[in-house]
Order: sequence, then structure tokens, then C-alpha cells
Amino acid sequence: MLGGTSPRKPMNAAFVSRLRLPAAVTAWLTASALAAGLYRHGRALTFDAYYYCELAKQYAHSWPTAFGNHWPCGYPLLGGLLGRLGLPAYDALCALSLLALLGMVLLGSRLAADLPSRALVVTALAATPVIGVQLFGNLSELPFASALLGLACALAAWQRRGAWAGAAGCALLALSLRYAGVIAFALLWIWLAAHARAMRRAGTLVAGLSAVIGSSLAAAALLLWNLRVTGYLSGASRQAVAGLGLVAWPHHVGDLGWSLPSALMLGSLRVASGGEALTAQTIGWALCLGAVAVCLWGCLRPCRPWVRAVSSLALAYGGGMTVLRSIGTFDALYDGRDFLPAVFPLGLVAAAQCSPRWPRAVAAVGVIWLAAGVISSVRGLSREIAGDIRAAVPVLQARLGPGDGIQINDHAFSLAAYFRQPTYRTDPQTWRADGAQRFLVLAAAPIDRRGTPGTLSPAWQAFVARNRAQGTLRPLLETPALLVFERAVEGIPH
Repeated sequence: MLGGTSPRKPMNAAFVSRLRLPAAVTAWLTASALAAGLYRHGRALTFDAYYYCELAKQYAHSWPTAFGNHWPCGYPLLGGLLGRLGLPAYDALCALSLLALLGMVLLGSRLAADLPSRALVVTALAATPVIGVQLFGNLSELPFASALLGLACALAAWQRRGAWAGAAGCALLALSLRYAGVIAFALLWIWLAAHARAMRRAGTLVAGLSAVIGSSLAAAALLLWNLRVTGYLSGASRQAVAGLGLVAWPHHVGDLGWSLPSALMLGSLRVASGGEALTAQTIGWALCLGAVAVCLWGCLRPCRPWVRAVSSLALAYGGGMTVLRSIGTFDALYDGRDFLPAVFPLGLVAAAQCSPRWPRAVAAVGVIWLAAGVISSVRGLSREIAGDIRAAVPVLQARLGPGDGIQINDHAFSLAAYFRQPTYRTDPQTWRADGAQRFLVLAAAPIDRRGTPGTLSPAWQAFVARNRAQGTLRPLLETPALLVFERAVEGIPH
């Protein structure tokens, strides 16, 4: 049972009484402040974040036509629902991430309630640099991680009928946020099978089985909706890279090991170690095996009742991601965002298992981990991930109407975070010459983490020169790194 709570004691009262709100609030505020430091140079959207933001704008006025495309619709749909209450899409998705982090630190504080360094442990985990990047980055891993941690907490209380309903709900939420949520259903069935005999004796087997079967059927229905609309269960083709399939899993295990230093913004160490070379793969394997050893320790000899469930979650997530990467075109696993769902489970298990033997070492690691978050915040987010479009914002704000649209190149994705109006990704071949999309913003690609701008591609340069000569585009802002144009359309005021 979660935290050893008596079956006769109301679970809600026991839970609330040990939430350790001061520790949770301190961790949440610390993480939010560090994230604000990371984004002090302005909003920055990556490829995935751009589409999440635009889908949230779309779902503020319409409903999804499928369960998802390359991404499940859950995260942008929740953002769209907040948009219907008046929040801009970017702000709505940030609010969801902030709520997800709050849920994680509350659960983490609950689990770590009796650890000697509980406040430090939870604050240090919340300060993990990759969490700060996601907090204001409009990405779905943070809500996904919160749903998985909720699943583990529910499974830790498996003796209770209500816990199975909570676990089933968390699994469905995880799948709605990321397709990797199928891992949650695998864990649900494994956990049910492992405890079926004890549940039968306790009279809770029917409740648990009903929750797991019901949620599994609901998940299957959502994926079949995708199959009917898109032709693919996951909304898009995900054939294995180069047809290697599971043969490639050892390589992906090494990549997953590197996601840990990447989560601390030390991903450049992988490149320095040779990237795909044997040395780098060996280091990645060592890191991954170290994490697996901690989880196995927690599964086989848990020092607290909840440790086995949280350890099992971390193992299921790591193993599931390597399998998904092996059989489909999921992103490479060395990115820090792939480690994010394991930050709290692995960190809490390590702290719980090590505290009785080495409490000072746990505190020391917590201080170092927290320092990594502070250093990352002071250093700031790499501005190489997106072009600097801040100068375009006031220019467009002065001219944009409610029905206007903005066409952008791939280095101007961050513009979507500043406006309620939709933006449309375009290139010289797909640029649309219609009045509804009056504006065109072109940003140069940054060439280093300081954001030093490069130049526009030759294709865009030729496009600009041609349309300038034809009088199709009227310049509103011209700098070496940023161009803003308005289409010269008859009937549109200048």
C-alpha cells in the first residue's frame, strides 16, 4: 500500500495529510524560476512545439477528426479547451505543463515524505534542466511524465479498488498525450497478473480486472479511430528504420543511456565521445545499465512499499521505448526529453534505496543536481534551436486583423507563440499568394547557441528578389536576420 496507509483509514485524508505542501511548493517555484531564466531571451518553439501550438489554436474552434496524426491529440486538445476559455494557445499549453509539474512534485513529496532530504530531493528533481526546457517549450513529455508517475502511485496502492480506476485513467491519459503511452497498458496487465492471486483473496480482482479491461478497450477504440481515418493505428507510418527491427535494440539502449546527461544539458559529451562510435555506445550502455541496476534493486529489495511500483514503471518505460524505437520511426533516444519521464521515478527510487545507507551521499547528489539546474538557467537556453523573431512581433501586432494569417519559414516557428492568429509553414515552392495570409516572415538560421544569425537559403533569397521586383511583397521590416513582408493585394489597406 502507498506509504503503508491503513486500509481502514480514508485514503484521501491520509494522502492530503502527508502531501508535504511546503516542499512541493518550493520545488515548483524553484523549477518555474529556473525555467523563466532559461527563456529570458524570449519564447522559442521547436518543430514539435510549433505544431502543438498551432493545433491548440485549431482545437479552440473545432474538434479533432482523428485520435491523432504524428502526435495524439490530447495535449493540444486540452490547450484548445483552455483556449475556449480565453487563453492564447501558447499560454494554455504552458499552463498545462505548469499543472503537470505541480502534480509531479506533489506526488514526489508524498512518496518521499519520510526521506531525510525529502525537500532537497524533490526540488533537485524538479530543477532538472530538461524540465525547465519543457515547462515553457510547449512539449508534451512533462504532462506525459506526470501521468506515468500517477500510474505508478496508483499501482502502489493496488489493494484498493479505487486505485485501479485511477491507474486505468492515468494510462489512458498517457496514451492521449504520447503514443508511447501504450507502455502504460503493458505495465497495467503485468501488474494485474502479478497480484491476481492476492487480489482474489482480498476481493478486489473483479474491480481491477474491470478497470484494466475497460481502459484497454477504450485505448483500442481510440487507435482504431486513427486506423479508420488515417490508415495507421498511430496516425502516421512508423516503419522500422532500414528494416532492422528489434535487431537494432542494443544501439538504442546505448542511445537511451545518453539521454541522462542530455537531460542535464550535457548532450555534447556524446558528440565528444564519438557519437555513434563504440566508445560512446559503451558509455551509453554503462549509464543505462546503472539505471537498470537501481530499478532492479528497487523491485527485488524495496525499502518502502511504493518503491517496487515506481521501479517497475521506470523499467517498463525504458524497455518500452527501446522496443518502440526498434520497430518504428520514433525519434532517437539520446535526447534529454526521452529521459524526462524517468527523472522522478528513477530519482525517487535511488533516493529511497540509498538514504538508509548513505544519507549524506544522497544529499550531496541532490545539491549537485540542483546546481546543474541553476547553472543551466544562468547559461540560458541555446538560441540555436530557433531564429530570433522578436523584432517582428510589434510590427505584426500593429497590422494583424482577426482573420489574417502569417506564413513563416522553418526558422520562424517561434512566431506562433506570440499570436492568436494561425501561422502557416511555407517554402518558396508552397508559398500561397492569397489575401487571407497577408504576411510573410523569414528568419535566418542561427549558427551557434548565442543565436548568431546565418543567412537565408539561396532559394529564399531568389524568391524575395523575384517578388520584390514584381511588387508582390511590400517590406515591413528588413534586417540581415529577419524579413517581414505584407502582400501587396488590391483592396487591402497599406
